[in-house]
Amino acid sequence: MNKADKKYSCLSNFVKFIFVALAALIFIELFLRLFMPLHFTAYTKAYQYDKELGYRAAPGHWLKLTDYQQEFYVNKLGTINFQDDFKGYEYLVFALGDSFTQGTGLPSDANYPFQLDLMLNFDSGGRYVKKFGVVNLGLAAFGAEQSLITLKRYIEIIGKPLFVLYLGAENDYSDDLLFRLGSRHKNIVKDSPYYGKLYYPLSFFVYDLEIGKRINYFVRERIIRARAKKIECGSSVAELEIGPIREIVKIAQQNGAYVILSWSNAGDSYNWFKSWSGKNGVAFADWIPAVDSVAGAMPCIPTLNQHSGGHYRTWVNNAIAGAFAREINRQFSRGITK
Repeated sequence: MNKADKKYSCLSNFVKFIFVALAALIFIELFLRLFMPLHFTAYTKAYQYDKELGYRAAPGHWLKLTDYQQEFYVNKLGTINFQDDFKGYEYLVFALGDSFTQGTGLPSDANYPFQLDLMLNFDSGGRYVKKFGVVNLGLAAFGAEQSLITLKRYIEIIGKPLFVLYLGAENDYSDDLLFRLGSRHKNIVKDSPYYGKLYYPLSFFVYDLEIGKRINYFVRERIIRARAKKIECGSSVAELEIGPIREIVKIAQQNGAYVILSWSNAGDSYNWFKSWSGKNGVAFADWIPAVDSVAGAMPCIPTLNQHSGGHYRTWVNNAIAGAFAREINRQFSRGITK
């Protein structure tokens, strides 16, 4: 075989290899898409880059259907609300937190801040009146540090609230670690200075292709979250997060707001946080007894959504809202004024 034939043979083998590799990748992609689809709980195409926070919700109505309906309305202020603004409301209530506050895995009218809005604003005749403007400032994967920045920002944008609510979660510590490491600023979202014109192809690969989703999940998230787990050293997440939570309480109180804290999961963090709140004179929305009483009366009732989005069903969010409403009404029964 002469040199020309060898060169042709090598090129031919290379082309065959590329063809077989592409065919295998296409087969794997189709197989995963049909039988093992991976759904992210955050619809990142609804986010845009934010220099301080890493990302924020982009104004508009966002709806994505996978094995569930993921929906949220983002007003022109950037909050998760149906209202365009909060003019005309007598008082403001800021709800801080992550996906449990945003309402991931639910229609937009099923998250706890919206349920709270209805509880607080129906008058004795059953009509909606503008008394409490409940501003949903929660966003998926926000830790306490991002919530703190959000609180400061929206005091400037909207005004000083009468109440600041904070609902912590078990992934807050790892989310804050990712934030401090700069990982949250490098999410593939619109307007990111890190990707420019590469945003669209990268977004398609990472968020639309099943192979890309798994690379993103296992290489990026799992490794960094594993680092966070090693640092936790057995402490409850609420204890690890108490630094930025103290700052949230401090900033809220400096601006004349009453603070109500709670935790999104039963367990060590919930119990520790409830105890800490009592010792420090901060109200705590104790919603677990309500959920337990319902579950005791209806043993078969599920608390979590039975789809990949997870999170709580509407009735649990209603119980969380009820606990916050009771604390708000308790403060008003003491004759507080703004």
